[in-house]
Amino acid sequence: MIDKCADLIKKSKNTVVLTGAGMSTESGIPDFRSDKGIYKKVPEKVLSYAYFSSNPVDFYDFIKEYFTTANVEPNIGHNILANWENRGLVNYIITQNIEGLHQKAGSKNVLEVHGTIESATCVNKGCGTQYKLTDILNGGQIYCLKCNSLIKPDVVLYDESVDKINDAIKLVREAELLIVLGSSMTVYPVASLPLFLTHDKYIIIINNSPTEYDDRLNTIYIHRPIGETLKCIENRI
Repeated sequence: MIDKCADLIKKSKNTVVLTGAGMSTESGIPDFRSDKGIYKKVPEKVLSYAYFSSNPVDFYDFIKEYFTTANVEPNIGHNILANWENRGLVNYIITQNIEGLHQKAGSKNVLEVHGTIESATCVNKGCGTQYKLTDILNGGQIYCLKCNSLIKPDVVLYDESVDKINDAIKLVREAELLIVLGSSMTVYPVASLPLFLTHDKYIIIINNSPTEYDDRLNTIYIHRPIGETLKCIENRI
């Protein structure tokens, strides 16, 4: 399978990569739904807009505990993808992750469908003042200095729309090869993206656990750690 993956990547003229939480766990960032994931400790509702708006202090305490990633470094998988982009082997990365490790590794063409934890914005549409999230977490100032409205991290919460999904769909429709890394493919609408790939195009899925797409025609699935698997593939490209 490693040789087949390497061959597909070499031949593809438009490769799109989709990354999920499993991409970041190899950098020490906890995922959400595994046996040791965040949702074993706190309920999912904490990451909803309704919870944020009604319990902003508790919400920010949660963000500070689980999403402070300033000292987290990209792992070998992030670095390989950045190298492949530089070599023309990867055209775009669609990521469900919010911590910016792809960009930190050097990837430039990155679509963050669930937003970014790097910044935050006043919820008052007439104001919209932006802040660095680290300044908010360090200073405890969660209300806008200009209009006193709440400041919200620039991430997509559960009861918000994924505005960038149409951009992601367009990228997948135009792709010759889709590589899925570290995603359980259970969170919609992102989980539907492989359905927009032309039926005769291949999907490579590298994830520790099975996904609903493993048995799809023209799918190669590998249930192994991402970094070591990408390294094996790179050695054959």
